[in-house]
Amino acid sequence: MIRTAEILGPEAEQPMRPYDGPLVVFEAGHAILPHPNGEMTMVPFRDGIHLAWTATPELGGITMFWFAGQDADVGFATSLTREGLRAIIRDMQSIDAQLDVPA
Repeated sequence: MIRTAEILGPEAEQPMRPYDGPLVVFEAGHAILPHPNGEMTMVPFRDGIHLAWTATPELGGITMFWFAGQDADVGFATSLTREGLRAIIRDMQSIDAQLDVPA
């Protein structure tokens, strides 16, 4: 059985803060970022994101397909409940609202 993903992180009342740390981007299309486990990790770095989704009630909600930019060779799929989807939307709205606030 596939488990449904849950969004871990800030509560809805707290803004989603940017991480404290350097962003190292290489010309070859990779970046070094902090991993949630506290270590640094190298990941593909692309411009933009391509999203696709489908309803999957048998998995508890939807399945989203995330691709890094237009490079369809780099991506992943995740199953989300409706509440998980709403949590992602709240996080994105929090990020958007912070862009208008002077640092």
